[in-house]
Amino acid sequence: MRQLLSEDGFSVEWLRDGRAAIARIDEGLRPDAILMDYKLPHEDGFALARKARARWPGILIVFVTSYPEVVAREPALDPPVKIVSKPVAYDELVASLDALLGVE
Repeated sequence: MRQLLSEDGFSVEWLRDGRAAIARIDEGLRPDAILMDYKLPHEDGFALARKARARWPGILIVFVTSYPEVVAREPALDPPVKIVSKPVAYDELVASLDALLGVE
């Protein structure tokens, strides 16, 4: 997915786990959006979402997950996040990202 998104013009920084992503936020990374799974090694997606939203309250967060019902029930995700269920239809994912980011 990282390579496909890069080929489609997105600037992608891939991080191996939730702990690495939180460290990048602490280092000052300011993404336009965060695309992640709910189940991440070392820190789950909710911890990452809370950290990102504490720093940037309106940051766009997209969960790509096999557990959409779990993500949808998480009360800490306000404002709401975009949920994309696995298996991912890549064209739909790109359309969602374009719409969220205001890309025409």
